[in-house]
Amino acid sequence: MLTAQIVNLHDPTLKPSVRISHGPSESLEFRVNSFGMDALRDRDVFEQLNAFWATLSLQDHAYVFDLYRKIYDLLTTDFEMLIYVRDLNRYVAELLNFHEYERMRHWLVFMSDVVIPCNFSEEYKPAENKKTSREQTYTKGEYVGLVTLSVIFRTLIPVWGEFIACTKRETGTKFKEYYAFQLCSKSQILHSDPFQKLKLYVDLAIGDDNQDKDNIIEGISSEDFVNWMIARIFVRRLCVGDISGTGENPEANLVTSVWKFVTQQIKSDDTAGDTSIKNKENDDGGSMDSVDKLSVLERYKNKHNISIGDITVLEYSVSNLPALAFRLSQNMTMELLERSLSSVQMLNTIPIRDPQITLLRWVMKPVISPQGILYLSKPSIVNLLGVAQAVLWARGYHFLAMLVTSYADIASDELRVSGMDSRAQLSKEKRARLDELYPYMKNIGSRRSGQKPVNMAVHSIDIIVENLSVYSWKLSADTEMVELATGPNPAYRLTIPYSIRNDLADLVIEIGSHTWK
Repeated sequence: MLTAQIVNLHDPTLKPSVRISHGPSESLEFRVNSFGMDALRDRDVFEQLNAFWATLSLQDHAYVFDLYRKIYDLLTTDFEMLIYVRDLNRYVAELLNFHEYERMRHWLVFMSDVVIPCNFSEEYKPAENKKTSREQTYTKGEYVGLVTLSVIFRTLIPVWGEFIACTKRETGTKFKEYYAFQLCSKSQILHSDPFQKLKLYVDLAIGDDNQDKDNIIEGISSEDFVNWMIARIFVRRLCVGDISGTGENPEANLVTSVWKFVTQQIKSDDTAGDTSIKNKENDDGGSMDSVDKLSVLERYKNKHNISIGDITVLEYSVSNLPALAFRLSQNMTMELLERSLSSVQMLNTIPIRDPQITLLRWVMKPVISPQGILYLSKPSIVNLLGVAQAVLWARGYHFLAMLVTSYADIASDELRVSGMDSRAQLSKEKRARLDELYPYMKNIGSRRSGQKPVNMAVHSIDIIVENLSVYSWKLSADTEMVELATGPNPAYRLTIPYSIRNDLADLVIEIGSHTWK
């Protein structure tokens, strides 16, 4: 028999955990104190999941427990090295895919004791006040789909709990749910109708107030705010919410819970502890503080709403990573690509900054529109960064290969690189070549300043260099590649060279010369 049970709930000297038991002699305990005592104490969150597991065969029990064991071993064996994210993604996908949506829905409808609240209609009926649209309304069938998601994702309560406990130093309070939810990125359930319905519902619940502003939650732009909110909803509400339909309030339901949660987060001055959405000012070229400098490139994004189908096409277009890598470099090898893809997986749990995203958009231009990069999921972007590292390395840009997969060391108190002026300026020859290849000029700053129009390619290089001056940077690349590029580097520090502008210009010139194919 396979069961899940919350333990240590009533002992103040111990932290709560989830015990996954397989028969009388095998069990695993996952830390889940990140969920909060109240959420776990109010109800048996595993009641329906255990009832579903009871209908499975002994062979299925062994298979599911083995997946939990593999996940547990990864999370409890030197996880601080963050090299196991790819395997975690695969095991989590297997766990979720085993609890297949249609199978779980059938069990809920015909075999479970879950009661669907009576305030859901069989069909959509337009409200007389017209305050809610079809997309903002759940029918009875759609609510059953939401409950089905809730039960399926309860399988991840122990996984998310242990993952958050293992990575809290890297992700911090603000992003713990966001990065935990990234573990589901390979699962089929994210393409299901109930998931897409919920995503649209949340998007509309957030409203227009957050759609047209250049906002940032320290590493997440306003465009990604819906995804950040979805992650928090699943971890904080759906996987622990009351789905029995038999509580004190018979009309209480998951939809109401989600709506209240979203509106509370938006109105709160202190979303998730300290994740209030910060407007990025400085459109007139005024001063910015050091944190906002890292997001200066986002102010120039022109990202429009596109359909889920178009996003799926974009994701598919970059799914064959070897094909992309070998297309972009004739010197590519599978060993180099696999080494880069393996080391870069640690970035799944770390915010990716603008310099790296901009380099990625340049490198990948022949295979995906630079604008299209902005619509890809975090795991897809991380994989493309691995491809970009391998491509840059194979084409001789060893330092830029290290740079494209580096990450900001927020906790470091080391002296940072000073300003833009401390780096060598572009040579006259390279500036002339950039003017020839990119004859696009623009006035930067106010018209009264009297400044001459600036070449936009040169301006983009300057922005990257300025952004690099904000933090110290750490390397994520393979040890052998790091040593070849920088020499012995046990601290894995990336030192920005004096020639950085000219190094970036070499890359931009090659891309503009149509030899980057």
